Amino acid sequence: MSAKPIVIVNGTTTLDAIVHPGTTTGDLRRQLGLPEEFVISKRDGLPFGDTEAVYAGIQPGDKLFATPPATVGVV
Repeated sequence: MSAKPIVIVNGTTTLDAIVHPGTTTGDLRRQLGLPEEFVISKRDGLPFGDTEAVYAGIQPGDKLFATPPATVGVV
């Protein structure tokens, strides 16, 4: 199995990343210097789990999205 290059979109910034078998969303956040609370999701909006390996769920060149968690209700 080979590495898969992907693009992570964070607001108006795009970041290149390489995903190897076993790479988790936590690994991606650390690789890109993103805050731990950011959520990584595909275009469909469904987030990957915090410790989920993303390799099987993506194709080379896929675009993933890094977003801060949403706050709902009174803060």
